[in-house]
Amino acid sequence: MHLFTHERTADEYSESSLGHIGAALHWSPDEAMRTIQRASDRGMVVHANGNVVLTEQGRHYATAFGNEQGAGAVSEHNHTYQVQVTWTGNTGSGTARPAAYSRNHEITATGKPMIIGSSDPAFRGDPARWNPEELMVVALSQCHMLWYLGLCAKHGVVVTAYTDAAEGTMHEHADGGGEFTQVILRPQITLADPDQRELADAQHHEAHEMCFIARSVNFPVTVEAIYL
Repeated sequence: MHLFTHERTADEYSESSLGHIGAALHWSPDEAMRTIQRASDRGMVVHANGNVVLTEQGRHYATAFGNEQGAGAVSEHNHTYQVQVTWTGNTGSGTARPAAYSRNHEITATGKPMIIGSSDPAFRGDPARWNPEELMVVALSQCHMLWYLGLCAKHGVVVTAYTDAAEGTMHEHADGGGEFTQVILRPQITLADPDQRELADAQHHEAHEMCFIARSVNFPVTVEAIYL
């Protein structure tokens, strides 16, 4: 049951409420206010002595929502990713000639399974190994999926299955260079409640806007979702 559903301004929440909840959860007052607004819309707050108090369910929700939103962080910050790429294709004469060496390599990172890589078979690569172009498409698909699932969870949309048949197009020029011209994501999504299809579909826009990888590329990434 909703205690109230309208959004409140900062003035409508007492300063002591925001400060108390923010301090308890190690958030700023602004972060606490945003979270209280969402918890109140879900009937997870009560009013006591002029203060807003999270219920036990509300506290669990607020903690989960705050973690998703990065609550507690007081400024923007950088994330660093370290991998090691090792060429394993020296067949004896190194790169003496274009046909003299293999394009095979290994991608490793501490504590993770190794990925065996090569180039696209069109460029003398091993078709049984992952190539950089495929990994580009994978990165976009993964990033969109993870943002999408998180947004669905936040908005009460229950996804029970998600499979993306993503496809990327790269244009090769006469000089041998090239670039991606588009990636199309085609997720097949199963919802616990098919009546939520419109709400579920709306999350793709924000997922695309928030996806770190999609924001880092200069070509179109489109989504053609199917709901089962």
